[in-house]
Amino acid sequence: MRPIYFILIIIYGCSNPDMSNLNNELPSSQNSDEINWLVDENQIVGNTEIYPEIDSLTFQPLHNYQNTISDKHRVALANIDNNNYVFLHGDLSYFETMNFSINSNYYSITHCPITNTTLLFKQNEGDKIKASGYRYKDNLIYHNTSKETYSSQMLEKVIGYKNPLRSEIVQSIPIIDSEWSEIKNRFDNLKIAIINDIDLGTFTEMRNYGDQQSLNWNITSVSFNNNKVKSSIDIFDLNEVNSNFFSFSRGNYNILGIKSDKLVRVFNTSKSLTIDINGNYFSDNENNKYNWNGVCFEGENQGNSIPIINSYTGSTNAFYNVFDIVNKLN
Repeated sequence: MRPIYFILIIIYGCSNPDMSNLNNELPSSQNSDEINWLVDENQIVGNTEIYPEIDSLTFQPLHNYQNTISDKHRVALANIDNNNYVFLHGDLSYFETMNFSINSNYYSITHCPITNTTLLFKQNEGDKIKASGYRYKDNLIYHNTSKETYSSQMLEKVIGYKNPLRSEIVQSIPIIDSEWSEIKNRFDNLKIAIINDIDLGTFTEMRNYGDQQSLNWNITSVSFNNNKVKSSIDIFDLNEVNSNFFSFSRGNYNILGIKSDKLVRVFNTSKSLTIDINGNYFSDNENNKYNWNGVCFEGENQGNSIPIINSYTGSTNAFYNVFDIVNKLN
């Protein structure tokens, strides 16, 4: 839980500024950096950057942190180059963005505590981001400090810039947003993200990996098919799932999950998928068995994979607030 003084800073930063001028621009006293917004500025709150830029992530083996992370602690998992990388919400909830590199490829993971969304982006070399202190429709706006652009996390596109505007393509990567107990019991080759910055001051003491920060599926949906031109997205309301193990097919998409374990993936396949009774793997209608990264480990399809669709979970209300068009699938 954040200290009281930190919460007060966030609330103050998210108060609506005066929008009285005819050009619909933020007053110069609140926009001294001269950000050119590409969206309705009445929907933007906040006016200061209070977050550090986190660039020092390293990854440690599971056994180093086996007993320091609560089983109910919320984590994000990404499979990159056949390794499973884990990001702890004890870090994400404070810093909201973290940059890292793996095998000369560059990434940034982002989290918005208001909309409850966590997304991982692949970056160009040299690009680094930080939380800007601004929100668009209550969702995180992150600042690319290399290109001086400002992007909406959920829309996955630039919504503001400082002159001149430079081209920026954002590519998101599938993650699982779940509890530590479910991740450590279902995935191997786990590597835990650790922040090495020595200049974080009191932030070092604030972070707590014992906190129970489980995602509330009663108010959560999983989303995919973000159309950046039409500002539309497909969502599957997890609160309306009645069975513990579920498999929902729509065209070439299959939404597969376990409600009690807060585990959900979206796969690009028209095959019928069935979860094993223990929830450790799933099978298709040809008796091939797959792990939760979609890799077949038994059957004629062994060694091949079912593609994972870029998807992320978040507050159901947030999707309706941020996107112009929301296609509810259930």
